[in-house]
Amino acid sequence: MAIFARIHIMNLKMNSHMKTRYKQLLRPVFYVAILSQLIFACQDAEWDNHYSASGSTATASLIELLRSHSEYSKFVTLLEQTGGDSILAYDQTFTVFAPTNDALADLGTGEGTMTEIVKNHVARYLYGPANLADTTYLRVKMLNGKYQELTREGSEVRFAGIQLPPDPLIATNGIIYSLKQKAQYYGNLWEILANSTGRYDSLYHYIAAFNDTTTIKSAIEVGENSRGQKLYFHNQWMKKYGAINLEDSLYTAFLPTNEGWNAAYAAISPYFRTFGSLIEDRTPTSSFNYRRSYETGTPVSDSLQDIHTRETIARDILFRRRPDFMTPAGDTLMTTSGDTYHHPAYLVEGLTAQTASNGQYYPVDHLPHHANDLFLKTIKIEAEKSAGREFLYATLTNRSAAEGNLKDSVSNMHFLEVVNTSTNNLTPPQVVFNVPNVLAAKYNIYAVFVPAQAFDTLAVGYRQPDTIVCRRDTVINRIQYHAGDEAVIKYPYYDADSTKVCFYLSYVHEQPNSSGYNMYRDEKIERDPDTGEYFITKGYEPTTFLVARNFQFPYANYSGSAFAEKDVQAVNTKICVATNLTNTDKRTMGYNMRIDYLILEPVIE
Repeated sequence: MAIFARIHIMNLKMNSHMKTRYKQLLRPVFYVAILSQLIFACQDAEWDNHYSASGSTATASLIELLRSHSEYSKFVTLLEQTGGDSILAYDQTFTVFAPTNDALADLGTGEGTMTEIVKNHVARYLYGPANLADTTYLRVKMLNGKYQELTREGSEVRFAGIQLPPDPLIATNGIIYSLKQKAQYYGNLWEILANSTGRYDSLYHYIAAFNDTTTIKSAIEVGENSRGQKLYFHNQWMKKYGAINLEDSLYTAFLPTNEGWNAAYAAISPYFRTFGSLIEDRTPTSSFNYRRSYETGTPVSDSLQDIHTRETIARDILFRRRPDFMTPAGDTLMTTSGDTYHHPAYLVEGLTAQTASNGQYYPVDHLPHHANDLFLKTIKIEAEKSAGREFLYATLTNRSAAEGNLKDSVSNMHFLEVVNTSTNNLTPPQVVFNVPNVLAAKYNIYAVFVPAQAFDTLAVGYRQPDTIVCRRDTVINRIQYHAGDEAVIKYPYYDADSTKVCFYLSYVHEQPNSSGYNMYRDEKIERDPDTGEYFITKGYEPTTFLVARNFQFPYANYSGSAFAEKDVQAVNTKICVATNLTNTDKRTMGYNMRIDYLILEPVIE
């Protein structure tokens, strides 16, 4: 460590202006562009004040010093063959991590390999223990644009996992550390995909299909257009999920092999089975009794299924940096798409991480996707949201529950109040909600209603008991009761805030109906599928109804692509909510509905 102390003493001899710049030089913040320009400008003056280990001024440049040490002869040869010798003769500052002849004993051949090796061992600016004074880890950018790790454990400093000697060689334009091993060259994640022919072809070709150019300045310049404007590399997938072609960010990736891709495709594709173009629409303008025909089993529907399947496979393979899969905060991890893995330890079971220059990756023959984590998700429709909502024979008001008695029980603290404009049983108030991004899967469907107290604190709701105690002898429902007897009421008594509702599901069916339409409305759903009870809302608390259990949608109606046009496929999956009152019901119940939300929970089999 004596040499580092002497280097520190040399720095004290600089004038105050250059000393300030030199301190900036030693800090691990070289990626700040303005500071980098300042550092370039003052290299000459800084090294005029540089002293050798013996206290005399260093007189040899980096390349001269390397040539004077026979143990680096192979590395010098590489420098000369690749033009690196002229770079190290520049009057600029470099740190050279020089592999000895023994370290290069197994060196391969080829100009590309030699260039990579040379540039993988040279960095601009000075690096050493001083950079690790306040940290134990630093990424050092090499001349090839790759990053190597400079780490400290106690007094031991390592570069690319290789221990550095305590005494570097001092040159007029930098320092040289001797390496007993050559620093391993690693491709970045994009290079690994591109250069692993026969292994990751499916994933590579999917992402490469997004390759394009733009005139908007970015990291990689690729040429000029006919107008003389500079063109830059652009990839929409990388912009959305992660720039795996760049070195300045760290990612952890699960890379499906061709086998893994095909297995994932086979598992995911059935969920995105869908329909094609609209053939005919004869839906009456004043009705929600849909009459539409759509193509099925056509190139259009097959193409949509393929697009959504491949996008789903590739969407959740990236995490930022190196996440803790075993004990993450909250036992969840988020991918770069924003999707969340729950209890993610299973993701890396039996897998070994491989190194990339911009992170790490796990080759997988079976993607560990849990459908309900990533794409088969719960669909929640807030009733107060007006997008895609239609209604008949009613006025709609979005109500706030912020001042009501049930604000903690109302989703999003808002709900939809539906007030009838007709008392005719044939024209009940009804509202239709679009159900977005349904997959060809099974769902349990629920609807949640709230009482008037959700917004009106003066509203009084109560539950009338099913039995009463007779105060005197009386006849109820043709049964004689005496005073003090408990009389059973034939029909429950509901307060005026209650109502009876029903539901209709409309979607594209597997088979057309008798009129030849495959998008139509199913029969009315008016009873709980488990209990057989009518759907009657409560006047004193929120009411949750099970509308359908294990309901299978034969086709996906999906428009959740990050890349496709949003109107590629209109929403054709709909739920209609209507009152379902008989003349008898009207004596004890009202027409008003207060809908909080609808929810479709996927059934995982």
